[in-house]
Amino acid sequence: MTTDTLTTASRRVARGASPMSRLLLPPALDTALLLVGITVAFTAWRPAFASFGYLGLGLAGAVLGALASAAGRLAGRRLPAAIGSSAAPLLGVTLTALAYVLLAPTVVLHRPDAVGRMLPVPVAGWKEMLTTLAPIDTAGTLGGLPFTIGLFAGWLGATLSRSRHAAATLVPIGVLAAAITLGTEDRRYAALAGLGTAAIVLVWAAVRRRRGRRMIGTGGSRLSQLAIGSALLMVAGGAGFLVAQHLPGTETRSRLLARSQVEAPFDVSQFVSPLSGFRKYGEGLKLLWDQELLTVQGGASGQRLRFAVLDTYNGTVWSAGTTDAGGGVFQRVGRVIADPIVHQMRAQQIEVTIGEAYAALPELRAWVPGNGLPIKVDFVNDQDWKLTDTLRYNLATGQLLVPGGLPAGTRIQMTAYPVPEVPKAGVVPDPTVRIDQGAGAFTATWATEWSREAINPWDRLAAIGKHLSEAGAFSDGTRPGEEEYWPGHNQGRLMTLLGAPQPVGSDEQYAAAFALLAQQTGVPTRVVLGAVLPPGGQIRGQDVHAWVEVRSESGEWLSVPNDFFMPQRSQRPKATDPESAPPLDQAVVPPAVGRRPPGTVESLIEGVPPLQKPRSNATTGTKAQGPAISIPVPSWAGTVARYAAPPAGLIAGSAILLAAARMLRRQRRRSRGQESRRLAAGWRDLVDHARDLGVAVEPRATRREQARVVGHRDLAARADRAVFGAGEPGAEAIGAFWADIGQAKKSLSRNASRPARLLRPWRLRSLVIRDPAS
Repeated sequence: MTTDTLTTASRRVARGASPMSRLLLPPALDTALLLVGITVAFTAWRPAFASFGYLGLGLAGAVLGALASAAGRLAGRRLPAAIGSSAAPLLGVTLTALAYVLLAPTVVLHRPDAVGRMLPVPVAGWKEMLTTLAPIDTAGTLGGLPFTIGLFAGWLGATLSRSRHAAATLVPIGVLAAAITLGTEDRRYAALAGLGTAAIVLVWAAVRRRRGRRMIGTGGSRLSQLAIGSALLMVAGGAGFLVAQHLPGTETRSRLLARSQVEAPFDVSQFVSPLSGFRKYGEGLKLLWDQELLTVQGGASGQRLRFAVLDTYNGTVWSAGTTDAGGGVFQRVGRVIADPIVHQMRAQQIEVTIGEAYAALPELRAWVPGNGLPIKVDFVNDQDWKLTDTLRYNLATGQLLVPGGLPAGTRIQMTAYPVPEVPKAGVVPDPTVRIDQGAGAFTATWATEWSREAINPWDRLAAIGKHLSEAGAFSDGTRPGEEEYWPGHNQGRLMTLLGAPQPVGSDEQYAAAFALLAQQTGVPTRVVLGAVLPPGGQIRGQDVHAWVEVRSESGEWLSVPNDFFMPQRSQRPKATDPESAPPLDQAVVPPAVGRRPPGTVESLIEGVPPLQKPRSNATTGTKAQGPAISIPVPSWAGTVARYAAPPAGLIAGSAILLAAARMLRRQRRRSRGQESRRLAAGWRDLVDHARDLGVAVEPRATRREQARVVGHRDLAARADRAVFGAGEPGAEAIGAFWADIGQAKKSLSRNASRPARLLRPWRLRSLVIRDPAS
């Protein structure tokens, strides 16, 4: 061996380093420096979390990622050389993803059954974290984010560290950049994390360079190397002192953070309910009755134009504000919108021009008027794209909204599927929708009384609508002598409407009340404020109405005409007799519930309020079951489970990964290669099993020499005959040999000590050592 070909690694061999140290020391050192670098880089993320608990989650993920990379690499070695090099990273990624699915619920939430909560976190959790006010509690699902970064960084760093180039040393720097970018303006930990990460990366890069460099001579002395290193550190320290104020994380000016670039989820509750201003369109106030609000081209006379769809009642107003993903969620959208899943009308194109009166109404100008469920929207005169860039869409209601409001003169070209009306035969309500009947529970008595003897939900609703339209009168309280009919649709106003001998109100009260009554009968509803298109297309205040939409069993929403549940506008209220009129301070008492015929089921539960009666489950068709039986759990059990579950899950998960690697190895040995090799591979499987039990077996020894340590000389002799004898063994001989190997492995396990059997799943000796015959 000449000095010009001598490397640092080969010099250790010349000095007599053991084969085991040559095999294990470099990867172990790389893994240790990788984990330390990732942990130090993670400290820059501390201001974003409430405690250092996220640091443990990130480190646990990094360890699992490194183990997954090692398992994928070992499995790839057993594959043919043509695909082994490319399959190993793929296997590592697969094992990394499997580790997240199996262990994230336990490590993060301490609940192994919470897989459904943790699965969306790596994809959808980033925006949720950036829009959540710091500090973040690591005990929630957002703790899965540092665990995810640790998993990916551990796998990537361990995979790259097996190559000669220095790309692996950049992984901690990437983690540091991610931690700073995803953090907050608090820079207390950023500078320290940056210095610590830089030091570890430099040390790691120096170790890797020294390990594989070629030695031209004997190299410089340790003293000279120490002097050169000290000089470099002094120069670097002086330069760092001069430019420290300009480095990321230490400057006084605002830093570029992802948190400042991500817009918070849109809060639609900031807008006043458009239905509350319905009185402005009345004839008596002379405000908007004759004012031009919109001009529509392309629509047919009598067609409904929706201003705003309101799907939530909170006891005071109807608004667009449900918190689940099924409604009230306004998402950013472009000019083209995906077709709705359910529709039966043909798409229609219209053009709407916003009038000055519409743009001047604070409760209405943010809502984009439309003829139904839009599939294409274009602001014609939006030259600077302000309206297009801020356009938001509610997928559940088909409602468009511009937070900044629509200026006067805005022209909107819209293609949409019109919302059809309810057929005369009625509809079957959608049984899969969960209806929140709590806010409208005060209408349950009238819903029961006015639905008479109707059985199915739509017949009951039709009976309620018929009562309101026949017994009621119209007034918005703006005409002389009708000032007692106040605006609004809160609980008190609606109780006054429903409890009076003659219900009196406008579209606002009738639509709000009818929607709540429909919900009590089991029909999903929502309220719509809009207009009926007059001839000529110029919409004024007198054309504005409020109506109700119901959801059928097909999943489609259908509009209910106003005359279905409210009187004509020409139907004026009767004059009130002052002597018979109830005092203003007297509470309105709902009418008594009608008596049911004797013998009916309803008569048996006459005194039970409607909301407390047994109701069928909308999805299963079964009666609501009683409360579940709770099993008392000691208080200390939760504390023990909280702290013991993460390490237990980590230990169990690593055992599963290693068992999967061994199973893949065993399957390949038994099914790949010539018949003699497949039989002889059984002996290697027995030797590896002995190594996992703590038995030291020399890799370069012959099978008979290994049998002196492991035992089962007959099996070793059979393997030798298969390899060196004439011919090839048959499938039956291979199967019989592997069956005997299985019995031999069981025998080794029975004769081994209990600690050896318990530690066998986590021993890496058989996965690291490779026999020459393998």
